[in-house]
Amino acid sequence: MSMLGIDLGNWSCHVIYENAIVPRDIDFPWASTEFKTQISQIKCLLGRKFSDPELQLELDYIPFRVIEGPEGYPLVHGRCNGEDRAFTPVEILAMLISTPEFQTHSCSSPCIGIPIYFTDQQKTDVLQAAKMAGLSNSFYLLDEATALVVAHETLLGPPRIVAFVDIGHANMQICFAEFKWDTYKTRGIGYFEKKRSVNILYKGYARSLGGREFDKVLFKHFASKIRKEYNIDVFESSSACVRLNEACESLKNDLSINNTASFCIKNFSGSIDVKVSITRKEFESLSISILKKIEVALKKALSESRLNVENIDLTETVGNGCYIAAIFEILTKIFGKYPRNIMYDEHVALGCAMHARIQHITGTEIMINDLKTTGPETSQLVSSELNSEEKKAEDSEFHWRRAMGEDGHLLTFLNEFLEKNMHRIRISEKTKDESYWLSKANYYAKYSYSELQDATNNFHESFKLGEGGFGIVYKGNLHKYRTVAIKILKEGSRQGVREFDQEVETLHKVRHSNLVKLIGACAESRALIYEYLPNGSLEDRLQCKNNTLPLSWQARVRIAFEICAALIFLHSVEPHGIVHGDLKPENILFDGSDTSKISDFGLCRELNFTASESIPYYWTDCPKGTLAYMDPEYFSTGKITPQYDVYSFGIILLRLATCKSPMGIRQLVEVAQKKGTLKALIDASAGHWPFKEAKKMISLGLRCSDLIRKNRPDLSSKVWKELKSMADVASASMLL
Repeated sequence: MSMLGIDLGNWSCHVIYENAIVPRDIDFPWASTEFKTQISQIKCLLGRKFSDPELQLELDYIPFRVIEGPEGYPLVHGRCNGEDRAFTPVEILAMLISTPEFQTHSCSSPCIGIPIYFTDQQKTDVLQAAKMAGLSNSFYLLDEATALVVAHETLLGPPRIVAFVDIGHANMQICFAEFKWDTYKTRGIGYFEKKRSVNILYKGYARSLGGREFDKVLFKHFASKIRKEYNIDVFESSSACVRLNEACESLKNDLSINNTASFCIKNFSGSIDVKVSITRKEFESLSISILKKIEVALKKALSESRLNVENIDLTETVGNGCYIAAIFEILTKIFGKYPRNIMYDEHVALGCAMHARIQHITGTEIMINDLKTTGPETSQLVSSELNSEEKKAEDSEFHWRRAMGEDGHLLTFLNEFLEKNMHRIRISEKTKDESYWLSKANYYAKYSYSELQDATNNFHESFKLGEGGFGIVYKGNLHKYRTVAIKILKEGSRQGVREFDQEVETLHKVRHSNLVKLIGACAESRALIYEYLPNGSLEDRLQCKNNTLPLSWQARVRIAFEICAALIFLHSVEPHGIVHGDLKPENILFDGSDTSKISDFGLCRELNFTASESIPYYWTDCPKGTLAYMDPEYFSTGKITPQYDVYSFGIILLRLATCKSPMGIRQLVEVAQKKGTLKALIDASAGHWPFKEAKKMISLGLRCSDLIRKNRPDLSSKVWKELKSMADVASASMLL
């Protein structure tokens, strides 16, 4: 009968699987298999309501989308087989521990390691996941501290007390255990046998006190340093954040054996290479508050256990955080002897597998509904302070982790994982109607009004970027590190409240490189927080506002191509397409690399399908928008369709070519065409624009802005191809 031990780590799932039956109290020939995964930190979602303050702060560290279900529990969002899906944390955990490498029917009573601070509800979720994964009809739960004790090497000798210090990715656990050998007489004259006995004396834990706290310190330090030395705002790019975070984790390990460590990230932002370094002394100085908390936790554990330093014979360390040199020094100072660091991450899984074998051989069995674990009551050593304003302010700088999966590679890992593994488990009834769960998604960071006041110096006039009919836009620096744009609603604007709700509802569900990104919102002040786009609007650039250089014809073609791509994306969003409804140059903004992005979604509308209409539409008898860019046919029908945006896009194309006023621009171009004076109408500030290419832009603009909807071309099948061809010509001309 094979034994199976599983350790649910933060960044990996360790599994120990053994096929040969071996006697106890000798070396165990375990075969170790480690299954690395990017599906990280699932266990922190177990057994908690979505509104739990601790869970809310944990979301900042989870690199995939988590939403709230109707019953208040979290759901993991992914895309599987081309469809948006929602899974409970229990289902994801079941996929993690269900693997075809194991013949589960041959495993007797698998054992799963859990943190010592898990509640009964969290233990229940683990057991449900194991049952869903089909591991066995009965299995064990064993806390990680006890698992380390079981996996500790057996040595003949006098009794000894061992301190186990586990500083993992997120949390810290401490355990004191006494090992001794009992000699007893067996059957037969003069035959004696020694048997190991273990007594766990103490268990304690500290939440939010692990290796990631040190990573965060390094990340914050280098983000500031890169901004000063290279003028790069790391928080403006999710990919830059991911790469910097990975570099910080690697550098932390380098500092465990070197006094100085450095890293160089090629093409960190555009073509800029970033190279920075730090000494171990500087790192320890930055981490002084974390190191003090660890020291306090260790001293409290020693005091509560009522053990003297002289009683501790050996200190064992495990976990990524224990590799930091300063922690070794603290352990040496407190326990009076240098700790050993010979226990590896898979030791928890090893202890679980050994415990399963011991229980099997002795005939003890714990059924699935038994939630009890052995050992003394655990003590919380250091308050996590997760509810304090100080902690919220500190962690809010890392909201990028919520969004980075939308743009980066981590979301791809999740989707691939789901497609490969979801067939191994039975999906619960709660998540079968994924469209309902996803419609309730609330996926953006929440900010308080005081945070926005701090970011804008109490909304000082010098931070003001612009003002519209319903709101004022300010530039802000959230916690002095991330530059953002903050649009706050004017007092007494009822219509603005509807626009605020509409924009939040739309932008928190869609992501595209040519759409402005919603970072967060403040409900109490009706404020929206966007990524900061420093290079103004298309209207500013056409008018050369603030003495900016005129847009070249190549840039204008590229802008048209980018806006077309964004509109195609919006109109094809599932399950309902979206019409922007107020597309104009003032609402097309530029980031630091002059990439164009559509903004201001206050007037956007979701499209509805009906049996009597072949084209989806939204009906309203309340016209809103900018007259020169509004679809003329809308005024007679009241219907907003994708062709509404196509008309606006056509007027923008004519403006890109001529730089004339939008009012009457179509008639102006048509007259010039008839008179043969079109060439004189092309904007001379665009540079030497080949007349053939300029005519294509104008022709496309006229067709898109046709007064009759059915005559306008389809963006995805016709306009896209023409603009792509024009963009290729523009790109080639820049190489000449």
